Amino acid sequence: MTGGRWLATTDPSGKLLIGGREVPDHESFRWLHLLLAEPNDLVDAVETNYDHVTITAANRARRLLGVDEQRAEYLFHGGNTKTRLHALGADIFGPRPAA
Repeated sequence: MTGGRWLATTDPSGKLLIGGREVPDHESFRWLHLLLAEPNDLVDAVETNYDHVTITAANRARRLLGVDEQRAEYLFHGGNTKTRLHALGADIFGPRPAA
């Protein structure tokens, strides 16, 4: 996905920042899947986090790829393997062309 900006960034030392503020380690995992919302994102999928309007990567995929909610969640599941992602891609876009 292109054109998106992630809510979480890092400083030069690698510390996680949300809106320029350092986030405690025990909270950091939950912000890594959030993008800053765009005007054409799904209205029912945006929420406010750390004073920023955000959307999950899966919900952005729903709009950009035209997939249903379940398929979008599968795409961004933390336990995906490369093989599983290839299978999901083939399910959405069809088989890869022969090389």
